[in-house]
Amino acid sequence: MEPYRRLSLRPQLARESILIPTPTNDFGAFAHAIRRREPVTGLVAFASILSKFTPILLSNIPFSPVQTWTVHVVCTWMSVAILAFMILVTIIQFATKYPYLPVTPNPAGKLYYLADSEILADFQDASTLTQSELVRQADRETRYSFGTMRGKSGELRIGVDHARRGWSRKYG
Repeated sequence: MEPYRRLSLRPQLARESILIPTPTNDFGAFAHAIRRREPVTGLVAFASILSKFTPILLSNIPFSPVQTWTVHVVCTWMSVAILAFMILVTIIQFATKYPYLPVTPNPAGKLYYLADSEILADFQDASTLTQSELVRQADRETRYSFGTMRGKSGELRIGVDHARRGWSRKYG
């Protein structure tokens, strides 16, 4: 979602928007968010990493004779702190304004946003290129945007295209 939010705020270069690889796990997403300076994405990824440790902490909350009182207290308050942090991240996530996306941006949804766009001509015959070759092929000065715009057919649509093509920050 973050690349679409950034594209909706202002036109972005290809390496900062449409060519960003999608992280495959929470740890990669956290490192990616730090490198790209995306605080909301970083908070969500960090909360997801903390969620991996909560079952261990929660299992030590019911006091049993095989553990010390200190372990019980530490696990209880660490669980409370992690759950409070997760609630805070959820509130921040709901407060963050994202653009209207009529289709979920999964691989098929990304095709929907690129359909009827001039971007397709820019990356024609690029399916065999590696990520670094693709970045080199992308015009370093071309900026892309997300929002309501006119496609190649002349019809109004919501999608990603060159910023110069009737870019608007209005959605829906």
